[in-house]
Amino acid sequence: MKISLQEFKKKFSDDFLEIHWRQWSALGLSSQVSPERKWIIDLEALVLSTFSLELRDSRLYQNSISWLLDNRSWLNLSRLKRMAGVDLGLWPGLAPGWGPLFDPERFESLVSMLQKNGREKVGSSRPNRMGRSEESSRINRRLNKNSKIKKAGVDPILQNPSLLQLKLRGLFGIDARAELLIYFLSHKNGNSNSIAREVCSDQKNIYRILENWRQAGILNKIKEPKAGIYALERGNDWLEALGLKSVQGFLNWNQAFPCLDLIFKAIYADPWSEDEYLLSSFFRDILNDASKLGENLGVRFPAPDQYPGAEFFSPFGQKIIEVVDLLIGSR
Repeated sequence: MKISLQEFKKKFSDDFLEIHWRQWSALGLSSQVSPERKWIIDLEALVLSTFSLELRDSRLYQNSISWLLDNRSWLNLSRLKRMAGVDLGLWPGLAPGWGPLFDPERFESLVSMLQKNGREKVGSSRPNRMGRSEESSRINRRLNKNSKIKKAGVDPILQNPSLLQLKLRGLFGIDARAELLIYFLSHKNGNSNSIAREVCSDQKNIYRILENWRQAGILNKIKEPKAGIYALERGNDWLEALGLKSVQGFLNWNQAFPCLDLIFKAIYADPWSEDEYLLSSFFRDILNDASKLGENLGVRFPAPDQYPGAEFFSPFGQKIIEVVDLLIGSR
């Protein structure tokens, strides 16, 4: 059966917002949605995606900022900025000509506030080259308003397997080691280049940690090419030490969220929002990213050459709905 544009917009929007609420609920945010228990949550990827949804769910956006102001110690700001591509105001993977998925000025204002240890006034944040604009002042006033909001939930409960990233940050500190151990618990092996891309960290830093862990007997270097292939020793012992029987579902959210965020933006932005032909063309542009996401979930996207013009909208849309349903899992 075909899916209409209006049906797709409602189904995709409802499900995509539920994915965010489930993850924030697992982190302690108050909501009526069941907390995430299927996937390991990536806090920085979730924050960036939530920023891109601001205009469609202001309560989620406002409450997530309140959570960040109270729980900034769990956030890796350096990784957040690296993932955001803050120097350009873009999120890696963004389609040409679309502009930023979220407001870069608002992002920098929040980062400035978090760097000042939470609920402090943002008015002293660094102006841009042209001086502080009225828009920047408005952003700061909105963020300052959040600094007066009461706690929007409770502290995260690290025993939730979906919060393995935070649990490991409690063990290792706020650096790449948490993401690195999650990688090895979820993958057989890897080299410094592939791992750095997967965990969104500096390759030289990843290499130093890998070599330190190899010397400590935590990793085994199973090959000796130029890059080197590393594998985790005694992975089951690590799971037992962490109180886990197995690793929660792993998904690279830094790749998944940008693809889904672009779709979310397209279905509400002119001229795509009401035109199945233009959306079909857009879907063709992001097919590679969508297919990579689908492969991780066992979803195979249709070949676009079988569906000329606007006919590609429905089969692609149905597969995207299948993807978000799998991400939600049991309701």
